[in-house]
Amino acid sequence: MDIANGNLSPKQVYASAPRRFGVGDSPEAGWLHVIFHGMMWFFPTQNGFLIRIPRIQHSMDSMANMAPMPANGGEKTTADSGGPAMPMPMHQNGMYAGGETMSAVRNEHVCVAGHWLGELSLQPGTYELKGVFAGGARYLSPKYNLVLPQAGPAPQVQLGNAWLADILAPFPEKITSLLRTPLDPIGDYFSGNVPGGCQYLSGIQIFTYRFANQFKLALGDHPWRAGGMVDEKGYCVLHIYSEPDRRTFKGMPAGTHTGLAFRQGLKMTQGADLQLMRPLRPFAPILRADIPHGVLYEELEDYSLRLKRMQVLGAMRRDQLNLNEIWDFDPFVHTSDPERCGGMSGTAVAPVHPRL
Repeated sequence: MDIANGNLSPKQVYASAPRRFGVGDSPEAGWLHVIFHGMMWFFPTQNGFLIRIPRIQHSMDSMANMAPMPANGGEKTTADSGGPAMPMPMHQNGMYAGGETMSAVRNEHVCVAGHWLGELSLQPGTYELKGVFAGGARYLSPKYNLVLPQAGPAPQVQLGNAWLADILAPFPEKITSLLRTPLDPIGDYFSGNVPGGCQYLSGIQIFTYRFANQFKLALGDHPWRAGGMVDEKGYCVLHIYSEPDRRTFKGMPAGTHTGLAFRQGLKMTQGADLQLMRPLRPFAPILRADIPHGVLYEELEDYSLRLKRMQVLGAMRRDQLNLNEIWDFDPFVHTSDPERCGGMSGTAVAPVHPRL
């Protein structure tokens, strides 16, 4: 069969691939890794997590007038001294100060969910993770994450255009926080009610669950389904991204995107008193030894870097080169995007959500 020369239909290509665990009609048990990439808030409720995704966007005119963050400490309070970027004036009806409408807004984060390399857009709404067993992991590690004891989720009706989606998930068996940037000392980066014991900010959270039937796994009404996508060892992976699709934002001073995302993220909460004072350090490469079984090293790279890899894949195919070489360069040889965003957690217990 000549797959390389395109002589097979997509159905024949799928049929010719090695048989995967869970392809048949019989239910099988296994493990699901849900990998959250980028800017999200993780709120424990009494019976699961409320994961809130903000809409990261800005008015072009408002962003152009922002002052850069200080790169190396020093005075952090005034624009003349290179202080932090000022908040974007946005009203609840979607109009920006100065009269710009939503048509003048640029989205900076791509929000998608699904299998690796096949994620589909995450539309505004609430999504419930179904088909998994609840575990005992109720909190993100306060060492590797900004965990704010006083912060809880703001009522959804108050969020307006700052809100994109809520994900309702049972407590997992295990939470793994990866792609870390050091916060040492944390007071150099944040002011306000700074959490004690926090040494890093993590850009990836992996929730690990057990399941009994791959055909019952679902993320609300999102098209993702697990049937046929469980590997021979019983692992399945669901990716959820809230990340930029580019590594640089032309014309924007260092730290501008991170500052914007942080402020938009804070709008998801009530009771949070925290301000980002300066750009974060680059996120350190992930160590293979820290990755849970069933997750590939390559599938943890930044969304923007993955798009670059797919661009190279297209060029290699046009040149009729060996496509396996697309994986020969390490996704973390180049440090993670300096404008990358990490997740945060509030541990003020939220009310029980009626759908959890």
